[in-house]
Amino acid sequence: MTKINKSYGPGSIITGSQIVKPLRQTITSGSLSFDAALGGGWATGHWAEIIGHESVGKTFIVLKTIAANQKIDPEFTTVWYATEDFSRPYAELLGVDVDRVIIQNEVLMERVFQSAHDLLQTKGIDCMVIDSLPFLVSEREDEGGMDEFQPGAAAILTGKFFRKSQGKIKRRLDLEEERTCTGLIINGWRDTFAKYGDPRVAPGGKGKNFVFYQRVDLSRTEWITDSRKRPVGQKMQLKNIKNKIARPRLVGEVDAYVADYKGHKAGSFDSGKDVVSAAIAYDVVKKDKTWYLFGKEEWYGKPKLEEAAQNDPQLRARLRKEVLKAAAAPLTPTTQRRPSHANGSKKKSVAKPRAQASKKAPSTAPRRVGVRKQG
Repeated sequence: MTKINKSYGPGSIITGSQIVKPLRQTITSGSLSFDAALGGGWATGHWAEIIGHESVGKTFIVLKTIAANQKIDPEFTTVWYATEDFSRPYAELLGVDVDRVIIQNEVLMERVFQSAHDLLQTKGIDCMVIDSLPFLVSEREDEGGMDEFQPGAAAILTGKFFRKSQGKIKRRLDLEEERTCTGLIINGWRDTFAKYGDPRVAPGGKGKNFVFYQRVDLSRTEWITDSRKRPVGQKMQLKNIKNKIARPRLVGEVDAYVADYKGHKAGSFDSGKDVVSAAIAYDVVKKDKTWYLFGKEEWYGKPKLEEAAQNDPQLRARLRKEVLKAAAAPLTPTTQRRPSHANGSKKKSVAKPRAQASKKAPSTAPRRVGVRKQG
């Protein structure tokens, strides 16, 4: 071990007992429901991919992630590779301090990947964003004519970048104080002609998928409209495709507003509903008929609890702590909400009469809430 560490640098090879936890294992997405589904938030020292169709809020959630972490850490620094124009007014509307965002407007794949590779080696940034991967073009394709095709060129370069950058973005296992970076890649679904399975594919090849620590499918489930049926926001759903720090197939939902409406500011989440929905989904808040209970506190009706969570930062912080604790708990019969019996014995099954056997059993599917566990 001494010889290897001397040849390749300190910390190249260590024992399991020498591994220390980083000061920050995850960064928040800005939404408790999303954080719970992600296993605490976006993992630091790794790449994550956000995939979705157009206009579902991919850039929105990344900007909210940056804004939320800038409030937590005054030195939180982001590098943003903008293949499209970076909208300063839109970023500021969502709460981003643009003075702490370094922006490079570039579409050539080789330049973006080389710049990102060099900056990751400095260990001086906290978040790196590529918006978006499908817009990057290789030099071969850029220099060629419109009648020329370069199949696979982009996928080869993308796979090479993620293989090389993985060693730069991750931290040393024996250092606690080392600054860690979170990489967020925005990608979009493309339709294929597949007859079986998922007809969607994410550009960039399949090689990159093995590097991603988290992959999420972002979608819009419903528009939020005002009395004149004009959209003022949308219900966003995040679904795990791949996650190495959380249980698989967890789902989070949150209401996001793009216009001022009923006390919600444009560019904000419905934080009260977000926290309460997650707390109910993970049994942090108990329901007794029309009463909602949390510790020694109780509220009559869900709107009252949502209003209290919206206006009381301390209540939101306590609910957030308990929700993330419950979300990280091992999957047990209790967390799966299986029916239990007071005496601990299994209930014997009783044969139904033939006349009743044909009746459709009532649905036992869990109701749709802020965070939903899927099998």
